[in-house]
Amino acid sequence: KKTWIKTSLKNAVVSIRVGCSMFASALIFAENSLVSQAKELQTGSEKVGIDHQKAIELLKKASDDGDGEAKYLLSKYYSVSFVSPYLFESQRKEDQLLYEAAMKGHPLAMEDFYSNYNFDQIHYNTSTRHHDMPSFLAKVKEQAKTDPKTMLILAKILLEEDSRTNQNHQVERCKLYEKAYQKAYMEVASGLLLCQQVLKLNEQEMLKLTQDEQKFTDQHDIELKALLNKAKSGNI
Repeated sequence: KKTWIKTSLKNAVVSIRVGCSMFASALIFAENSLVSQAKELQTGSEKVGIDHQKAIELLKKASDDGDGEAKYLLSKYYSVSFVSPYLFESQRKEDQLLYEAAMKGHPLAMEDFYSNYNFDQIHYNTSTRHHDMPSFLAKVKEQAKTDPKTMLILAKILLEEDSRTNQNHQVERCKLYEKAYQKAYMEVASGLLLCQQVLKLNEQEMLKLTQDEQKFTDQHDIELKALLNKAKSGNI
């Protein structure tokens, strides 16, 4: 009985974290059938129970076929912070998968890959990811020309670079926020509120931004609560 409880708890923890990753990336890529099956196995459904081992097998196959979403989701099983009982923790393997997914254009993989790199730079003043940064940044900048999610990621990267190197990309960051907002990407509203002087925003524009920021926050809270309720009821 104790073994069953321990295994069930591990399943629950991993399923919630995987569920959050799936929730965040659900609208990014058109999924292939292997990834769709893997996600169903990760969270369970009326048809199938939770089975991370089978999900990993499917994700590995899709990843080997070059699917960016599969690479991103598979990377989570190798993460030191993920507490996965299914694969050995491997920072190298996680980084490899995140980099490959990022180069496929996966925004969340871009965000996570840079976050890991930045952590190393802050704490160790070096990173094993350093040699991948030129091609990685080139991909982010190219995709940020048209994709609003990547515009926000690039703005975050510039903010971190400014903080760590004493550079100043404020104007560039504000223009990225503005461009993403014009594409109806409400997540940038909070960042754009800090650009009042740079972009010379008037009171009416600031009020609209404040309202949009609140709408985004409220919607995000609703979706997160729904996910947590599914977890509490055993449906994830």
